[in-house]
Amino acid sequence: MPAFLGAYLMKSKAVVSNLVYQQSYMMAELMKAAIDPKAFIHELQNMIKSLYSILLIIPVCLTLQPDTSGQQKMPPVILFIDTSGDNGQVDPAACVPYGMARVCPDMVHRSHSGYDFAKKTISGFSVNRLSGIGCGGNEGNLSIKPANKNALLSLVKSTEIAEPGYYSVKLDNGVTAALTATTNVAVEQYLYPLGTEQLFY
Repeated sequence: MPAFLGAYLMKSKAVVSNLVYQQSYMMAELMKAAIDPKAFIHELQNMIKSLYSILLIIPVCLTLQPDTSGQQKMPPVILFIDTSGDNGQVDPAACVPYGMARVCPDMVHRSHSGYDFAKKTISGFSVNRLSGIGCGGNEGNLSIKPANKNALLSLVKSTEIAEPGYYSVKLDNGVTAALTATTNVAVEQYLYPLGTEQLFY
């Protein structure tokens, strides 16, 4: 909540509290003035004025919205930070928080998480890995390679997209891989160019 809005709401609460206090005070005065008809009418008119002011303040407080038209949106998440070499040992895998599936390419001569931004050649796409733990051997189980067994595949780095929950890249053989995940399942889509054989290894 913006500071100006919080301050305004606090001030509005104080005004409303003060008006409620005045109402109870006026009720007591009204009871005292019940003996004198002129005083009774005067106190009743004051009470009605106070009720009107409460009825005017409450809708304003309820409908007050901060103006966000001039505010800047948050910058996009850059999932490639610390994915090169031995710097952060993390990966740009498609995943959800606390999910078991982390689907991402595995590089030839794998790094700690299986992915290394500085490399292009991949051995395939695997569905789970541990990210950022600082030891080897935690990468890539259940790997799929959208080519034949002996083919060397490389990522076209300029087409690589990583967003929270999504990863896609085009390979040098023309196949486009789009990956996402749920808590327990990795979802992989491979689009082959027209007229090419659809191979998996």
